[in-house]
Amino acid sequence: MTAVNDSTISTENTPSSTNKQGGTVFSSPHWLSTEDIEAKGVSHHEVEQYRRFVYKQAFGLNTWYNGSLKKHTFETEFVELSEAEIDAMVSGSQFLGMEKLVTTEQQATLDELEKRLGSAIQKFGDAGAFVKLNTRSPKDAIFYRNDADFITEIRLAVINEMETEGQLAKATFQRTHSFRNTNKVKLKETVNPKSEDDSSIPRALLQQKSEDDEAYDISLADKEPLKNAALRAFTRVMSTRNRVRNGKEAMYLLRHSLRTKEDLQQLHLWNKTAGLDVSISVRKWNGDVARHPGMEFRGFVYNNELNAVSQYDDVLYYPKVVQYKDTICRRITTFFEQHVKEALQEHKHYVIDFFVAPEKVYLIEINPFHNGAGACLFTWREHREVFMNGPFEFRIVESSQDDCLSALHATWQKQLESIIAQKSRPPRRLHCHIL
Repeated sequence: MTAVNDSTISTENTPSSTNKQGGTVFSSPHWLSTEDIEAKGVSHHEVEQYRRFVYKQAFGLNTWYNGSLKKHTFETEFVELSEAEIDAMVSGSQFLGMEKLVTTEQQATLDELEKRLGSAIQKFGDAGAFVKLNTRSPKDAIFYRNDADFITEIRLAVINEMETEGQLAKATFQRTHSFRNTNKVKLKETVNPKSEDDSSIPRALLQQKSEDDEAYDISLADKEPLKNAALRAFTRVMSTRNRVRNGKEAMYLLRHSLRTKEDLQQLHLWNKTAGLDVSISVRKWNGDVARHPGMEFRGFVYNNELNAVSQYDDVLYYPKVVQYKDTICRRITTFFEQHVKEALQEHKHYVIDFFVAPEKVYLIEINPFHNGAGACLFTWREHREVFMNGPFEFRIVESSQDDCLSALHATWQKQLESIIAQKSRPPRRLHCHIL
């Protein structure tokens, strides 16, 4: 175990350091000493790169999946990667549509990997799958697509998503309101005292809704800023494009992703020295995660204590998350204490992602305790001590933001602004003339 301070790595580049004002010194069993690294034959000027590489790999899905947490995450198959497959993937990267030439032997290797991925995906039947490396997923690949057909497809899907959501909210309210007026019945919130994490959750967060909840829904459908509604619909639509049903679709995402390209390049450079097990994780697709991105949260754990939690999406406003903030927070912290804390005690410090579903809380993944893992509604610079020592904080987006589209690539920002302008126009009047 190596204690890291300002003399080894700067606060600017990682949370793993001593604060200039005398903050907590970071240490981790996965943070190798310079002596240990140089003993492996790594040159002095490459020590830091190698140290970060090994540290990041220590938190891969394959390091914790087969333990007690298996039942609390998504079903996963692992497709091991050989050195030849890693080399072929690096050579065959198609990031930004750049076709790179591969040898006949490399193409045969890629074709065989595609078949193996397809076999793993087929084990999940019609559900499909989500693919990722030990470290990161290729979820960025779809955002780099700029072909006209794909842009048109996404635009139409966003419009349909917005219209469907608005119509469902109004129909649900009108149907239930009529039922109550006729039968003089008021549905009450119920709790599930035997839930897996021993916490209650208002049924309005599930299927059954109270009268006040449905009035809230119809109010949202009428009054929510169009920018927020458009971005939420766009987020849902794009998330569903990460679902793959065969090896060809999986390879497309992996070969067109910058995130995958960067991680494979590091494996290509360092894994002959590190000798780590490398695989592609094929995870059974869960549509709720794509449909309800507002229910994903990121936690920051130090010394096995959950010290901070943030809404993962740090831009979008989700009224239901605001409405049930305390309940959501309680479910996450209870789940962590009952199921995660002991199971991951050897990892000690990490960043963890949760998904709060109606029936349970899922562990999505863990990441290194490092500013390479986004801080969401916190910042590593300002909240490093909170992440390490508390006191506990829970943050969500409390209101819609006027500039919520600003972080999008110009192509997608232009499309959403066009949709918003289209929906903002008053309906055309019909003029009838009596002859």
